Amino acid sequence: MPKLVKKVRRSSETLVYNNKIVFLIPPELNEIEISKIFLFLQSENSNPLFSYKKLVSNFKTLGNISNKSLYELELYKGVGKKALFYLRKWYDGLFVGKFRDMPILLSKNIDTIKCSPLCHEFLLKYDIKKTDELKRLDMVPIEEYTYNDKLAILELRTLYYSKKNRVITSKINTVKSKNVNLIHDIDCYLSGDYISDSEKQIFQFRYNNKNGKIIHKEIGILFNLSRERVRQILRDKIIAPYCTFFIIDHQYYHQYFLNLIKNTLKPIEFSDISSLEYKCKFQSNLYLGFLSDVFKNIPFANFLPSEQNSAVLKINSTLFKKAKVPYKLDFFNYIQNMTVKDQLLHFLSVFSSKRLLLNDRNNTTYLDKRHYNFHKCVKVILKNSVKPVSTNDIYKHLSNLPLHNKESFKMVFSRPIKRKSMLTYMLKYKDLFRIDRHLWGLEKHLSYPRELWFEVQEFCQNELKNMGHQMHARDLYLKAIKKFPKLNSKYELAEILKRDNNTQNLGFYTYSLASAGQSVRLTLEKTVRNIFNINKNPIHCKKLYQEIIKHRSCRFESLYTFAKQTEFLKLYRPGYYGLTEYDNFNKEYLSKNKKFLLSYVKYRKKDATLISDIIDELETDLSQPDFINIIKTIPEIIVVESQDPVNATYIIYKKWSIMRVIITILASTKKSYLLKDLNILIKSLTNKGFKPAKIRYEVKNDVRITKMNNGSYKYNSVSGDFI
Repeated sequence: MPKLVKKVRRSSETLVYNNKIVFLIPPELNEIEISKIFLFLQSENSNPLFSYKKLVSNFKTLGNISNKSLYELELYKGVGKKALFYLRKWYDGLFVGKFRDMPILLSKNIDTIKCSPLCHEFLLKYDIKKTDELKRLDMVPIEEYTYNDKLAILELRTLYYSKKNRVITSKINTVKSKNVNLIHDIDCYLSGDYISDSEKQIFQFRYNNKNGKIIHKEIGILFNLSRERVRQILRDKIIAPYCTFFIIDHQYYHQYFLNLIKNTLKPIEFSDISSLEYKCKFQSNLYLGFLSDVFKNIPFANFLPSEQNSAVLKINSTLFKKAKVPYKLDFFNYIQNMTVKDQLLHFLSVFSSKRLLLNDRNNTTYLDKRHYNFHKCVKVILKNSVKPVSTNDIYKHLSNLPLHNKESFKMVFSRPIKRKSMLTYMLKYKDLFRIDRHLWGLEKHLSYPRELWFEVQEFCQNELKNMGHQMHARDLYLKAIKKFPKLNSKYELAEILKRDNNTQNLGFYTYSLASAGQSVRLTLEKTVRNIFNINKNPIHCKKLYQEIIKHRSCRFESLYTFAKQTEFLKLYRPGYYGLTEYDNFNKEYLSKNKKFLLSYVKYRKKDATLISDIIDELETDLSQPDFINIIKTIPEIIVVESQDPVNATYIIYKKWSIMRVIITILASTKKSYLLKDLNILIKSLTNKGFKPAKIRYEVKNDVRITKMNNGSYKYNSVSGDFI
């Protein structure tokens, strides 16, 4: 029988056969990979040599070295004394007794023990809060332990006392601490003997670069290797050993990175996994670049795959189809039923895509395209509004919306807002409704639901039948508002009529029955020509409008725009229209028309109203005496014949203000007047007398009037028109 031997330097027990140490591995640890013992070395600063990998290649699990001596292990190929030295060093820190004996070595409160999240969850699973409760684990059958439970037990059995009598573990990430060990482990990996010197050079040459990772071809040229051989070295000689010795739980790291990404909604940066307490030995790109090769499905800043990568291409196309409408796809809700690995792959696809992005809005994370067209952005604005939205508000929303292409937006809609440009785009789409002249909405914003549209449409059809020709939406609205009082405007009525198959839109908000075809359409030009064919005399705009609406509906405001755009119609201010081909006849007619002359004098903006100037402006062939005789027949106008140094005849409108009368008198003569004489002249012309103080107050601040040295007032010819 072998003797049971205890040594002072270690807390574990071994069996001795012929003075040779035999390893006793607890039965629950037999299935654990032998590479995991690296994480629980007795000293934090000790690192196994490069030859330690030979031990891992010969023995896969701890059960393979159980009941074997150091001598038997040394017989295996490639297993040297240095590797066995570090194996013995780990075994010296392993507790192989019963859990009921472990509290003697540990502190009483389990919270003081610094352990990994995996071990922490294991203790919570079995409701262990104090070290005295560890004896419960002796009663648990080995079959009930999961693989993660066995890893936690391996960690518990490796706990030891430090010089300060404080229980700690070696290289395990704690729950509360920031994940500094990722940076620390890479530094230890490069400073230790895990990889050869040439492999370290390849490592640093590939990752230690400010511009990102160096491609395999360039590394091969430098080290005289093929591109494929460089890839194999990176995969098998550099990345694989790191995963073997330093990554105890891939699932933990995946969950850790997933939580970081969900909090920041951006790729993992160096500041997320580093700490100011630890000074790294290399630049940040080395760590991020190496980790991007270790964790393929995790997005790291500056090391994202291209959109054509096979891992993300299919996911990108699927997500792009689902993000048709902005602020619709809740991304977290979409991926919540996926595995952690698939969730990370979806984040990687979004961050590497140039067409997708994540938006945090109202405490919800949406997946959207980077740019949406004008139509979809306007629909989102109207959908989120309870009331119709004005054109100005739509512009403000679009200028602040991160999903709209602002460069093209500025090209189309320059400041200040051009409503015509907005209308041109918004009128194209049938799902956008014009509620009022400057108000827009969706179908939900209309005053009547779709089920009641047929009543409004039938009413308008009957009105068109009774009229017998086309009608403007304004005229239809004035009649429909009596029966349908909730209608907001003629624009809303027009939106309802657009969706009626029995009516047709003739343009410019003019409608007729669809059965009548285009023959019922009467153009405005044709209507105006028919009016002037009956009477070619110039007509006032109000009278012309009354004649037009007898034949077709038309807005009064559109008459001026129509005349301005056509060549056959000419405007004679103020407010008279005539045919251009009868221009000379129109001038002669208007120069004898009392209503026109009265309006012309009343609204004339020139300061002086000399008869000679008016004759020149009207371009009439009448002589001045004949024109004066016509003016004298108008009772509202006064003709003044002045006996100044230069004879002048001017006219005054009786209902002008006192200031306008003063300006007209002074501007129509070269003579200066005292206030007393000016008051007498005004009273004789208008039969109204004013106090000199009133006249003095009126002319005091007017730049058109100059006060002379003798106290008289004279017109200043430098002035502009009277307004």
